[in-house]
Amino acid sequence: MRRAALIALVLPILVGPPSASAGDETQLALANRLLEAMQMQKTLEDQYAIMRHMQAGVADEMTEEFGVPPDVAKTIEPLQEEIADLLERELSWEATKSEYAQIYASTFTADEMAGLIAFYESHVGQALLLKTPDLTVKTMEVMQHHMAAVRPQMQELIRRHTEKARKTQTPSECKAEQKAPLDARKDARQ
Repeated sequence: MRRAALIALVLPILVGPPSASAGDETQLALANRLLEAMQMQKTLEDQYAIMRHMQAGVADEMTEEFGVPPDVAKTIEPLQEEIADLLERELSWEATKSEYAQIYASTFTADEMAGLIAFYESHVGQALLLKTPDLTVKTMEVMQHHMAAVRPQMQELIRRHTEKARKTQTPSECKAEQKAPLDARKDARQ
């Protein structure tokens, strides 16, 4: 028994650590297989589609909820498109795949990744992947609904906080605050 324990302690020292690159390659291969099983590329593409769907109503929301004139609100749509295009291009699957693989390889053990691969390749895992985009849209709609209900309370909290902050300002801070907008208007006219 003692001999086996001694061998178990000494053998790794004599043999040395396993090749880091071989282990890394195995981990990366498993991580890439997991990302494929998770349909990560499709998931990212679906997220961009959801983002574009959510952006579609922003101009109308700006008009309805914030009183922004419709012609002004519509000017944001080209900007939204440009930003969405930029994000899709710079954060595309091809641009980020190797970094995702590194993250998964360093986060999960080989056994954990094997278990996750088995799950995502199973009928239940495939059902989760298939239904996740719809779940995401529905949960975002719920959150937006709740945020709309909370918005007046948030505005009241901000109003009270601002009022309290103004009351605690010294007279010189108040004068500086009042003067700043005047100076800005003067600069704008010049």
